[in-house]
Amino acid sequence: MDDLVQWLHTQLDEDERIAREAGASVGPVLGAMNWRLAESGSDDGGRYWRITTLAPDDTVPTVELVGSGMSGGGVHEEALGRHIVAHDPARVLREIDAKRQVLAEYEQAARYATTTWGQSNADQSRARTLGKVMRLLALPYADRPGYKESWRP
Repeated sequence: MDDLVQWLHTQLDEDERIAREAGASVGPVLGAMNWRLAESGSDDGGRYWRITTLAPDDTVPTVELVGSGMSGGGVHEEALGRHIVAHDPARVLREIDAKRQVLAEYEQAARYATTTWGQSNADQSRARTLGKVMRLLALPYADRPGYKESWRP
């Protein structure tokens, strides 16, 4: 299970790197990692939406994330814009933090379960349950290099 845990740490590090790069790409605006979707206008392709970000105490968008190659920029499909915004860097970083806390719980339980004090059924059960959770956390990354089919729950 140690190789799975190490591999998961690597995947979370990569997700964090990607999220931080995305947040940095909109400039050094405090709070620029919290994205919003705003309808912007229309062109020959129909309505388009802009992805904006607000500073924490601001009500006016401070940065607009617009695409290139389309008149008006932005995204032409509202569903795509909503998906992008739902996975903005701030949310991704919160999710990574939560997953790292689950990993830490597993690592602690697994270490304790191998000690003479952690031999109770409850300790062993906790370690096994969290081991199953590790396999579930790895599942979304099954398409990445290094994933082992033996980890599949």
